Amino acid sequence: MKSLYLGISLLGLAVLFFVFLGYQYTQADSPAPEFRALESDSLADHASPLTAVTAAAKPSHTEISSAESSEGGSHALSADQQRIAVAMEKFKELRGRALINALSQDPLAEGIQSRILLAMVEAGYLDINGSIANRAGLEFFSPLFLAVAAEWDVTAEVFSRFLALGARVDSSDNWQRMMSNVTDAEVLDLWYDAAGLGPERHQELFNEGLRTGNMAFVDFILENKNGKFDQLTFTGAMTTNIQRQILTQQSISDERMSELYEQTQPEERARVQHMLTLMHERRARQIELLLTYADLSEEDREKMTELRATLEEDIQRVADYFAQQPD
Repeated sequence: MKSLYLGISLLGLAVLFFVFLGYQYTQADSPAPEFRALESDSLADHASPLTAVTAAAKPSHTEISSAESSEGGSHALSADQQRIAVAMEKFKELRGRALINALSQDPLAEGIQSRILLAMVEAGYLDINGSIANRAGLEFFSPLFLAVAAEWDVTAEVFSRFLALGARVDSSDNWQRMMSNVTDAEVLDLWYDAAGLGPERHQELFNEGLRTGNMAFVDFILENKNGKFDQLTFTGAMTTNIQRQILTQQSISDERMSELYEQTQPEERARVQHMLTLMHERRARQIELLLTYADLSEEDREKMTELRATLEEDIQRVADYFAQQPD
């Protein structure tokens, strides 16, 4: 798994793409697969850095709400609305890998990817249920699916607008894996209802919450959807595999952090630190969920409790290491 680190400078939406495919890092110091796994006829590569944008953009009627100016009648756009309009104009001809690159790498899109995609659908540049990936087997990779992949904190307003435009969602493994990263209960409720989910899927969804270490998702199933009456517990091969990974977890060494640091571009190092921190935090949340809901032996429970403390120390070690570096 060491090879997974070699391409960690290529971070972005491909990380999210592999999360919904269900990949997991399987060693203490090996992250989830990232851009390197998608290179060569894949969905993501490096995009060009942002250049000056001067093009006049066509506004989307969904995203661009107007306000009357004091001079009377002219429309004023907020800063985000202007960015969405400019981004839509800039990205309108992009499809597949190129669009994913732009959304994941162009600073113009940062934090507003879901709204850019919504605007592109509204303007007719994207088919509401067309596949962004445009590859066999990825028909589900629609603008809404990518919007959630790009922003796990996608708002209920944006999600509901996609649905109102006719966006299809379902209860497939792909959608379950993607939505298990979302923490907003209102968004989850919209998907749950639109996908026709019910108690018969609660065990699967409960397990997905463990995979992503998403306590909010688990709480949504238990509390909002009354899964607490379904006698749910973490079961199955995925749970067994996660428990095994946790119990054999080893701290990331200073040598490996040094290797990571040296093998990434300076402008990517902050993102590398962020990813390492996120992975450790996810593992800590998985431990918390297992301690709360899994049927563990006393020995495993004691080991996991100790490992949780070690993970907290490792998160601080990562922060200290990167803070000490010259750049």
